[in-house]
This record gives sequence, structure tokens and C-alpha cells, in this order.
Amino acid sequence: MQERMDMYFQAVMQQASDRELGTVPDLDTYTPLRRDTSGCKAGFTLIEYSLNIELLDDIAEHPVIRDLEDAANDAISWQNTHNLVVVLMNQLKLSRQDAIDRATDLTRDTIARFETSRVQLPSWGAGLDDSVRKYVQGLQDWVVSNCHWSFDTERYFGGAGADVKETLRIPLLPRRPTR
Repeated sequence: MQERMDMYFQAVMQQASDRELGTVPDLDTYTPLRRDTSGCKAGFTLIEYSLNIELLDDIAEHPVIRDLEDAANDAISWQNTHNLVVVLMNQLKLSRQDAIDRATDLTRDTIARFETSRVQLPSWGAGLDDSVRKYVQGLQDWVVSNCHWSFDTERYFGGAGADVKETLRIPLLPRRPTR
């Protein structure tokens, strides 16, 4: 947990520095940084705690488990966008709408990657497999609940969350004038 919190704080400092300097990272730089600034890595530890399970180190560090965590983290983080649209606009020279569409595609691809990785989970034996299944279900539940939370709170859509969820249309504010 300590290591994951350290990564979080270092990433937040990097993000603040980038913002102050007006630096927009490319997608390959942004993705691992966003995985750390999301706080999901530290939060995923709580899945084990809440389910009263503990994944052995060789399971927790297995490439398929890591890929499931990365895919869940990306899906959670990219629903929040957190400048993903700006990164895509800058790197790929896309319009705002095209960048939003590309961010949607990336999120959809990430969810498909999660499902592909889930099917590739090896077996560690009956007792351990049950803990792994619970952990992976916890990752999936987090992705789904984050989506619902985004519509149910007023953080992103004010009081229009239900309408946005139904219509899939988000009224955007006009662009701010550049200085």
C-alpha cells in the first residue's frame, strides 16, 4: 500500500508540474501517469481488505492480474477523462468531438481487454481461484459503479445526469478564450 501511495503522490506532483508548465503529455506518457493519479492502485488494495482475501504475491504480480488492474484503472480513469480529450486533441490534432469519440473508443477497447484478460486467468488451485475470482469481480464492480456514480452525482453533469445517461449527449461549455 505504501508503494502505491508513493506512486500516487509522485504522479500528482508530475501532473501539477505539467499543468504549471503548460505541458500536454502524449498518450504513452499520459496513460501510466493517469493510472497513478487516479488513486485506483491504492484503492484496489481495499478490494482484498473488504472481501477478507489476500492474494499471494505471485498471484498479485502475475501479468494477467496486472493487465486486469490496468484495464480497470484505465476504464475508471478514462470515464473521468482527466484531460484525456486534451491529450488526444494535442497529440493527434483532433477536433474536440473527434477526441471525445477517440476517448470513447479507447475506453471501449479497454473494457474488451479486461474481458479478454479475465478469460486468460490461469488456475492457482480451488481455494486460491475463488479469491482471484472475487478480486477480479471487485475490479469489474468498481468499473461499473464508477460509471453509475458519474451519472448519479452532480460532479460532471449537474442535475442532468439521468438525461445524459439516456441521451448520451453532453452539452459542452463554450471554449475559453486563449490568453
